[in-house]
Amino acid sequence: MFDMGCFHHVTVEDRERFIQGVYRVLKPTEGLYLLTCFSDKNGYAWNHFKKEQLTQYFSSRFKFLSLKHFGSVEGDGYVRYFYSVLMER
Repeated sequence: MFDMGCFHHVTVEDRERFIQGVYRVLKPTEGLYLLTCFSDKNGYAWNHFKKEQLTQYFSSRFKFLSLKHFGSVEGDGYVRYFYSVLMER
């Protein structure tokens, strides 16, 4: 499953339900989830995450295969920062 910008739009109160849903639809073996979400390096916001927050949200259900932080230069020359997390059910 590929999540490009979904999780960081899920409200705080719905995050656990969202994660349960992702876990439920993935195959018990070989079920992969690739998450790309906003980084807190963009500044404080309710939907900008620290590495520790992502670990806290997902580590009870998923095994982390990789967690990378990166910047992307937009057309306006502004750099926006993201996390890319590959997890296995």
